[in-house]
Amino acid sequence: MQQHKPVLIKEVLQYLKPKAGESIVDCTFGQGGHASKILKKVKSKGLVLGLDFNQDNIEQYKKKFKPPRNLILIQENFKNLKQILRDQEIGKVDGILLDLGFSSNQLDQIAGLSFLKPEMRLDMLINDQVREKKTAKDLLNQANQVELEKIFQEYGEIKNSNVLAKRITKSRQQKNFETVQDLIGFVRNNKDLFRNKRMNPATKLFMALRIAVNHELDNLKAFLKIYLDCLKTRGRIVFISFHSLEDRMIKLKLKQDASNCICAEDEFQCKCDHKAEIELLTKKPIRPTQEEIRINPRSRSAKLRAGIKI
Repeated sequence: MQQHKPVLIKEVLQYLKPKAGESIVDCTFGQGGHASKILKKVKSKGLVLGLDFNQDNIEQYKKKFKPPRNLILIQENFKNLKQILRDQEIGKVDGILLDLGFSSNQLDQIAGLSFLKPEMRLDMLINDQVREKKTAKDLLNQANQVELEKIFQEYGEIKNSNVLAKRITKSRQQKNFETVQDLIGFVRNNKDLFRNKRMNPATKLFMALRIAVNHELDNLKAFLKIYLDCLKTRGRIVFISFHSLEDRMIKLKLKQDASNCICAEDEFQCKCDHKAEIELLTKKPIRPTQEEIRINPRSRSAKLRAGIKI
């Protein structure tokens, strides 16, 4: 197992500005890399609430460290944060971090999440306790051509998604997709559909399936609707995303929340009565330094955006 390195840790602390006595939520706790630094800032009178949809992350952290009293760990989806804060009687908080990346142990251990583990089954479920969910192999072997095309187009932004979906449905008639190697073999035999020389040809296909299996964009969309309700006035929000679909959603929502008018551009006079609820702290996304990328190559696609509630 690789040692996990939290991404953009200096920048997270810079924009989140956790202080002694404050309450902060780490919506994707992982191996506790960000949360451990935040705990030092809020000190013993502060509170850190760590959420993770994968119970294994929480259990591994508890085995490795003894969680302090002011660290609450809950196995939950961040989209439910508003209800979680009610249930825990915490109320609104001073800061929220949502890091949409995956910890090293998830990439190494969750079946099918990485194409670097060819022997693993094509599962991709972040929370494998929810077995009624469809796995990646279920989608590849059971979804019809139209459904697959939609997944590849919307979640992978793959060109020729219609041809890709058609070839997959044809390929599974000969042999079902069961392991990562099966899908890698398919990609290798269909290189004409994956012409991006800067990227492993399997990357976008694996990403599209993972997003579909775990409803990642739906979860983010639900969270973006409620995050302001969870923050105190002058509370801060920090997002870290790793692909353009997530970053686009975050960018547009922050822009809307920071605007005093969201009417269409062709409207002569404002009719929406919308009021800005957040002040942007990052006009452009913050990217990792070349030094961080050298030390932690998985950080190279990270983008950080932040705001403060008015």
